[in-house]
Amino acid sequence: MSTPESYNTIGQASTAEFKDRGSKFIAHAYPISAVDEFKRYIDEVKKLHPKASHHCFAYRIGADKNIFRVSDDGEPSGTAGKPILGQIDSKGLTNTLVVVSRYFGGSLLGVPGLINAYKMAASMALQVTPVVRKDIEMEYRLHFDYTRINEVMRVIKQRGSRVVSQEMQLFPSNWFTGFKNTKLQLIVHQQGIANKMPMYKLSPAGMKLADGVTLKMINRVDNPNYVFLDLVIDKNAKPGVRTFTFGPVQIKYELKAKHTDNGKTRVLGVKSEDFIYLLMPDRFSNGDLSNDIIKGYRDETIDRSNKFSRHGGDFKGVENHLDYLNQLGVTAIWMTPVIENNTSLMREWGNSVAGYHGYWFTDHYQVDKRFGGNDGYLALSNAAHKKGIKLVQDAVYN
Repeated sequence: MSTPESYNTIGQASTAEFKDRGSKFIAHAYPISAVDEFKRYIDEVKKLHPKASHHCFAYRIGADKNIFRVSDDGEPSGTAGKPILGQIDSKGLTNTLVVVSRYFGGSLLGVPGLINAYKMAASMALQVTPVVRKDIEMEYRLHFDYTRINEVMRVIKQRGSRVVSQEMQLFPSNWFTGFKNTKLQLIVHQQGIANKMPMYKLSPAGMKLADGVTLKMINRVDNPNYVFLDLVIDKNAKPGVRTFTFGPVQIKYELKAKHTDNGKTRVLGVKSEDFIYLLMPDRFSNGDLSNDIIKGYRDETIDRSNKFSRHGGDFKGVENHLDYLNQLGVTAIWMTPVIENNTSLMREWGNSVAGYHGYWFTDHYQVDKRFGGNDGYLALSNAAHKKGIKLVQDAVYN
């Protein structure tokens, strides 16, 4: 069976009334797109008609029309909900709800009369609202390097697609309370963020953004997808999530509590008595074949026979050999940089070279997924610490 490319639904809410032997049947039709919406409309109808004896309804949802429900609400079984649904189906509609409220007029209509009354009321409500055809849209989540934003947006436009939502990224992703230095520059990244944020004329004292947070300056650059916020975090600010409001833009930002100790017991640095083992994770051991190639990364090659290519080593491979390192007497592992290197092959020394060494950072807040990503790095750290082995983090800032 082929997947439908479009569906028909009603364009707007509508109302109609049908009368039979003193009873009134008032129908309300609504366009809906999710199951949880119908309850709100049922409650709305009950408020409109508090003295009605019955509120019967039916809905059908989904492009494939597989989701439906009928309710007779106390009427004889099959006399209300099914006739209402039958009218929705006879018009080829989906994402449609019809509620029919009955005011009893004193005369029993019998089963045939009830079926006809609910059918007619539903039909009349659906006749007075326009039918619209909607194309079925598939939602995709795209992950790409910031430097390719213009290229991605161009492709989206060429394909006639649209951006439903775009994540806002904050660097650093959170900050802390209780620092002596109260200044913080927060980088905000989102498509067109600089154009969305209003202009402010700030006094030297700045503007209060939230409890314990003052805005000193908004820095704009040539790239409209970034703004840099100069903030001051009050020394007495309490931990918690703050909401910064800039006109239509809202930024939620978390301040965490700083450790109260001096770090001498919590963070044990490398000392002269440590036995430090230097390794390059890509060349050490491949413990997880599933992350050798990450779809969407610019370099999707792996070739252990080529010294300039990636070989597939990762954190899991290091973790698998912690006992070996422990037996050697190693007390600290120094890996070459593990920060994300999402780059294409580079031309060096007359060869196409991969970023296996980790020297070409593309996102300072992400660990390269080919090594295991942030979660894999945490798992290795925890496993090493359990064996009394420290991790030395290396970084090359070119």
